[in-house]
Amino acid sequence: MKMVKLKDICEFQPKKAEVRALLSSSEVVSFLPMEDLDAYSKYVKPKHQRTLSEVIKGYTYFRENDILLAKITPCFENGKIGIAKDLVNGIGFGSTEYIVIRVGNEVLSEWVYQFLTLPFIREQGKELMTGAVGHKRVPKEFIENLSIPLPPVKTQIELLKKLDEKLDDISHCESMLEQQILLLRELETSTVSETLGLANERS
Repeated sequence: MKMVKLKDICEFQPKKAEVRALLSSSEVVSFLPMEDLDAYSKYVKPKHQRTLSEVIKGYTYFRENDILLAKITPCFENGKIGIAKDLVNGIGFGSTEYIVIRVGNEVLSEWVYQFLTLPFIREQGKELMTGAVGHKRVPKEFIENLSIPLPPVKTQIELLKKLDEKLDDISHCESMLEQQILLLRELETSTVSETLGLANERS
């Protein structure tokens, strides 16, 4: 399969200048603080809104379908990443600790998202972090230079559909296992209570 660097098929940290051509300073946009970006959320839908004038300076700009990747520790290691969805006026702003990735015509946001969730990327990125303890960040250049498999878009769609089906099956199995674990814990508790002659006592 063809391999390409992310920087050759994606735009990183899009310029805010394009926003001014789309919206007036009084218009409303979505706002996403770091605490609202969950780990491996796939799609992130900001709950907050701000006027453009409130966020145009001092915050990171992104647009519908852009990928947001936390670059600061421990958020990067914890897997904080998501695809921006349902943005007010199609525009969002958020933490300066986001690396914003905008895909080109050759690749889907979901394809890049799934690639960036792979553990080896977090492991390699962690080793390359720079900065003071507690404020280390993964370099944007590390993400830009990652090589990603690039099949045709049609193939990406087909593979992503199959992947979603498999991941749904895995989630279902995990849910069933969690239920079984709870039942086993209840059985353990009742067994201990019976052994101690406390079967009729309230826990």
